[in-house]
Amino acid sequence: MPATTKSATTKRKTLLLKFKDDTLTTVSHETFSEVARTLGFNETQTLHFAVARLRDELFKTGRAGSGDREEPYPPLTAGQLLDIRSRARKPRGKLVKKETLF
Repeated sequence: MPATTKSATTKRKTLLLKFKDDTLTTVSHETFSEVARTLGFNETQTLHFAVARLRDELFKTGRAGSGDREEPYPPLTAGQLLDIRSRARKPRGKLVKKETLF
Protein backbone atom coordinates (compact mmCIF):
# COMPACT_ATOMS: atom_id res chain seq x y z
CA MET A 1 0.00 0.00 0.00
CA PRO A 2 1.58 3.35 -1.02
CA ALA A 3 2.26 6.01 1.56
CA THR A 4 -0.09 8.97 1.47
CA THR A 5 0.80 12.52 2.20
CA LYS A 6 -1.38 14.91 4.14
CA SER A 7 -2.33 16.80 0.98
CA ALA A 8 -3.38 13.57 -0.69
CA THR A 9 -5.60 12.57 2.22
CA THR A 10 -7.15 16.02 2.71
CA LYS A 11 -10.11 16.39 0.40
CA ARG A 12 -11.26 19.88 -0.46
CA LYS A 13 -14.82 20.47 -1.38
CA THR A 14 -15.38 22.35 -4.61
CA LEU A 15 -18.23 24.44 -5.89
CA LEU A 16 -19.21 25.00 -9.49
CA LEU A 17 -20.51 28.52 -10.00
CA LYS A 18 -22.63 29.05 -13.10
CA PHE A 19 -22.92 32.67 -14.12
CA LYS A 20 -26.08 34.21 -15.51
CA ASP A 21 -27.11 37.71 -16.50
CA ASP A 22 -27.05 40.47 -13.90
CA THR A 23 -30.31 40.50 -11.96
CA LEU A 24 -31.33 41.11 -8.35
CA THR A 25 -30.24 37.59 -7.36
CA THR A 26 -27.65 36.66 -10.01
CA VAL A 27 -24.43 38.11 -11.36
CA SER A 28 -22.70 37.89 -14.73
CA HIS A 29 -19.13 36.73 -15.09
CA GLU A 30 -18.16 40.14 -16.44
CA THR A 31 -19.52 41.90 -13.33
CA PHE A 32 -17.92 39.33 -11.02
CA SER A 33 -14.54 39.81 -12.72
CA GLU A 34 -14.88 43.58 -12.42
CA VAL A 35 -15.62 43.25 -8.68
CA ALA A 36 -12.55 41.04 -8.26
CA ARG A 37 -10.35 43.55 -10.11
CA THR A 38 -11.73 46.42 -8.04
CA LEU A 39 -11.01 44.59 -4.79
CA GLY A 40 -7.60 43.40 -6.00
CA PHE A 41 -8.64 39.79 -5.39
CA ASN A 42 -8.68 36.74 -7.60
CA GLU A 43 -12.10 35.22 -8.28
CA THR A 44 -11.83 32.60 -5.51
CA GLN A 45 -10.94 35.24 -2.92
CA THR A 46 -13.80 37.41 -4.18
CA LEU A 47 -16.33 34.61 -3.77
CA HIS A 48 -15.10 33.83 -0.25
CA PHE A 49 -15.20 37.53 0.66
CA ALA A 50 -18.75 37.95 -0.67
CA VAL A 51 -20.06 34.85 1.12
CA ALA A 52 -18.34 35.86 4.38
CA ARG A 53 -19.95 39.32 4.18
CA LEU A 54 -23.36 37.74 3.51
CA ARG A 55 -22.86 35.35 6.44
CA ASP A 56 -22.04 38.26 8.75
CA GLU A 57 -25.06 40.21 7.56
CA LEU A 58 -27.49 37.31 7.84
CA PHE A 59 -26.28 35.89 11.12
CA LYS A 60 -25.17 39.16 12.74
CA THR A 61 -21.96 37.57 13.96
CA GLY A 62 -20.36 40.91 14.63
CA ARG A 63 -17.17 39.87 12.88
CA ALA A 64 -15.12 42.64 11.38
CA GLY A 65 -11.62 42.77 10.05
CA SER A 66 -9.49 39.91 8.87
CA GLY A 67 -8.98 37.94 12.09
CA ASP A 68 -11.36 36.03 14.31
CA ARG A 69 -9.89 37.67 17.42
CA GLU A 70 -10.51 41.22 16.23
CA GLU A 71 -13.22 43.28 17.83
CA PRO A 72 -15.94 44.65 15.52
CA TYR A 73 -15.37 48.17 14.32
CA PRO A 74 -17.36 50.78 16.27
CA PRO A 75 -19.77 52.92 14.25
CA LEU A 76 -18.44 56.23 12.99
CA THR A 77 -19.44 59.35 14.86
CA ALA A 78 -21.18 62.26 13.14
CA GLY A 79 -17.92 64.24 13.34
CA GLN A 80 -15.96 61.44 11.68
CA LEU A 81 -18.52 61.15 8.90
CA LEU A 82 -18.43 64.90 8.34
CA ASP A 83 -14.62 64.82 8.19
CA ILE A 84 -14.64 61.97 5.65
CA ARG A 85 -17.27 63.66 3.49
CA SER A 86 -15.42 66.98 3.55
CA ARG A 87 -12.23 65.27 2.29
CA ALA A 88 -13.93 63.20 -0.41
CA ARG A 89 -13.34 64.30 -3.98
CA LYS A 90 -16.20 66.31 -5.40
CA PRO A 91 -17.66 65.20 -8.72
CA ARG A 92 -16.63 67.39 -11.65
CA GLY A 93 -18.52 68.09 -14.81
CA LYS A 94 -22.00 67.10 -15.81
CA LEU A 95 -23.39 63.89 -14.30
CA VAL A 96 -24.40 61.36 -16.94
CA LYS A 97 -26.60 58.36 -16.30
CA LYS A 98 -25.10 55.07 -17.41
CA GLU A 99 -28.23 54.17 -19.37
CA THR A 100 -27.76 57.19 -21.65
CA LEU A 101 -24.31 56.00 -22.73
CA PHE A 102 -25.56 52.88 -24.50
